[in-house]
Amino acid sequence: MPAWCDVVVCDVDDRVALEAKALFFVPSALIICNRKGLTIAGLSATARAAKMVNRDLHYAGRSAISKVMGCEPVVRKSALGFINSANAALSAIKDDHRFSTDDIIACVFRLRDGTEVLEALGLSAVDVSSNCAIRHEIVEAALARYRIQYADARKIWEYCCSVKVREKISSEEIDSIITDDEGSFIKTDTRFGLPMAIKRIENDGQVEYVYRREHLEKAPSSGHEWSIE
Repeated sequence: MPAWCDVVVCDVDDRVALEAKALFFVPSALIICNRKGLTIAGLSATARAAKMVNRDLHYAGRSAISKVMGCEPVVRKSALGFINSANAALSAIKDDHRFSTDDIIACVFRLRDGTEVLEALGLSAVDVSSNCAIRHEIVEAALARYRIQYADARKIWEYCCSVKVREKISSEEIDSIITDDEGSFIKTDTRFGLPMAIKRIENDGQVEYVYRREHLEKAPSSGHEWSIE
């Protein structure tokens, strides 16, 4: 399968459902475009012109481009449209840089029974945030079953595994969730009526997403269940 994002979800039903939700970021968009002198207005104009030449590719409209540049989550089609628009603009100025699907961070993961697992392990959200170096609001979102990026899900799983072994904690429930298989704890399924969104919070009177540009991190390209290689 071609690269889907920084990860790939192999289950077709889940993948299609996830693609339609605003769970995808391109955190490098503003940095690269600013460096190359590409503006939202310029990208929008390039996209309009490119549509006339190549109708086989999807190009993002101004609204989607603005959201991607502002590091807001968008549906996967909008992220791909931004990539096509930006690459057309880069080609027009004869710049060799190109965006790819690998630049898309897919926050499509949830934790299975995260609150119950932490309780069984004697942990709090503060413990996880501190020991995993993850923003506290992101941990709270994960425990409320909102979607998070793979890098954070893996850190939480690894920490829970280490505590389980260190403290010699064992029960039928915890042994079925916190295992050597991270897929027992980290899920991408979409069939249980759970939140399929990035949590929003209020910060100094402003509503923002729990993920800012500085919190987003690409998943390793290999070595895990959702690898693109």
